[in-house]
Amino acid sequence: MESLLRQKLVAFRAAFYRVRVLRGFLLVGLWSLLVFFLFSLSEGLFWWDVPVRKLLWGVWVGGTAFLLVWWVIYPLLQYGLRLRGYLSDEEAARWIGRHLPEVKDKLLNALQLSYQDPSQNAAVALAIEERMRQLSVIPWAQALPSRDLRRYGLLLVG
Repeated sequence: MESLLRQKLVAFRAAFYRVRVLRGFLLVGLWSLLVFFLFSLSEGLFWWDVPVRKLLWGVWVGGTAFLLVWWVIYPLLQYGLRLRGYLSDEEAARWIGRHLPEVKDKLLNALQLSYQDPSQNAAVALAIEERMRQLSVIPWAQALPSRDLRRYGLLLVG
């Protein structure tokens, strides 16, 4: 049962970082289009000279590159290399408990119980099995921060 808990947490963490990367791509696309349109509008209205155009282009490219690194590449590196800020098992359990009221701290308790050696204490093994039975019917994917993705996607498309 303990390995099932770990597998579900690993799957949740992978989905969590996939959502973060997708949200990052959408935000970078929105920011890039917005700044491009604003700079194009200002160019059409003011007929800037070449140095100002270079500055606007540099701000647009530099800002897009910075946001791409911050919102897309850094979360990928966090997930792949487990850098600082990586979502640990305990943090994932807290995240799920915060966003799913029926879970609350049951998942965190089951995770903490799984750190104990169940072979030494049969009550711990039974408690872990009980918690996993309770938590197996709850869809953890509802705790993912994917609510904003639809809004960002619609803004990007139209």
